[in-house]
Amino acid sequence: MPTILHTTRHALVLLTIALVASPAMAVFKCEAAGKTVYSDAPCQTSASRMKEIEIQPPAAESSEARQRLQQEKKELERLQSVRRKQEAADQKAMRRQRRAAAARKKKCDAQALRLKWVREDAQQAMGRSREKLQQKLRRAEESYRLSCDAHS
Repeated sequence: MPTILHTTRHALVLLTIALVASPAMAVFKCEAAGKTVYSDAPCQTSASRMKEIEIQPPAAESSEARQRLQQEKKELERLQSVRRKQEAADQKAMRRQRRAAAARKKKCDAQALRLKWVREDAQQAMGRSREKLQQKLRRAEESYRLSCDAHS
């Protein structure tokens, strides 16, 4: 899912490419049949003479473009730093959630084992001890349902 950071980053990259690519424009001067034609593409016919003319932007525009480029680089670095910090925080939160889930599972596994043992003991018990174990079994089942069924 694209975030504001990704969208801003892409916009900055595209703007940087546009600024860097725009000063290096070439103009072609073609002479054919006594006519001179200027174009941004090479001459069409092989009989024509072609001369490439480099056009440099005025120094002021170039200086402004460099300044904008530097500002955009700084902004890009800042946004990347913010993104790295957010990713680190997200990873830390995910590790914490995994540890908590593992701890809950371990606790539920232990309660399930105790519940199994109480069931086995209740089945083998006789008389008064059977009643006590039946009560203990009900409490163990309730405890297991409260602790583990909600997280399953």
